[in-house]
Amino acid sequence: QGGGAIGGTMTERIYGCHFATNSAKGTYYGGGAVYNSSFIADSTFVGNSVKGGSQWAGAVYSKGSITNCIFDSNSITGNYGENGGGAVYQSAGGSIIKCIFTNNVIVGSASHGGALSIKAEGVTVANCDFYYNKTSSGHKGGAVYCANKMNRRKT
Repeated sequence: QGGGAIGGTMTERIYGCHFATNSAKGTYYGGGAVYNSSFIADSTFVGNSVKGGSQWAGAVYSKGSITNCIFDSNSITGNYGENGGGAVYQSAGGSIIKCIFTNNVIVGSASHGGALSIKAEGVTVANCDFYYNKTSSGHKGGAVYCANKMNRRKT
């Protein structure tokens, strides 16, 4: 499944942690640092990656909420699936609040959401900043790609 540092079961709550240069590699992997956590707060994610195959989330594959985190220079390379999220892939409802996304990237034939890819309906994104995130040329959402309805405020 993935999670270069933590492969979760949706019961993990992560507070005040620093994740750097973790990786997941192979087909159908997600979360270069964390896969499937219920809550993440006050943490940093720098230089995490996922490589090859049909990939999700250079740093965090989430089904929960993320608050007050920094995502910098996370990446996905070699992606060929309809997936994405250079830093975060949000696959279920939840929220992303007061986060900063800088220099995250996704490169591949179906690359969407340089910083954030949202596949679930009703996800709230509020008070986040996005700087210098990107996708491959011609792909959707240099900063954010949303496949369904999203609630957003001051982003």
